[in-house]
Amino acid sequence: MPSKKVLQLLRSLSKKRSALLVQLRTEKIGLKDFLLYRSVPGIRDQMCEGWEGRLTVVHVLLMCRKLRDLHRRELRHYPGRNDLRTTLNERKLAIKTIRFTEQTRIFESEVRTLRDRSL
Repeated sequence: MPSKKVLQLLRSLSKKRSALLVQLRTEKIGLKDFLLYRSVPGIRDQMCEGWEGRLTVVHVLLMCRKLRDLHRRELRHYPGRNDLRTTLNERKLAIKTIRFTEQTRIFESEVRTLRDRSL
């Protein structure tokens, strides 16, 4: 159960951003690792494009080399930016993380990949 602080944060966001934050926090989100776990047709592996590791929330937000420059540019001034729990619980950092996630467009590419494989 989220804390009162997190619930206040969720209420202050648009429905779309609130949903994204909940999905990031629970890791039940349209990334290959979760989709493979849920046996989604067309998902054959859970690896990121660069084969650096499993495509998870932790990978996207903290580890992906492909997104490192964007991560530094958007989140460099925030202490705790390299800790998933802090990143998704502290108001200012959570909002910046949502913006970062939107800018990665990673979820659009995952949907496009699924669509292409189903054709």
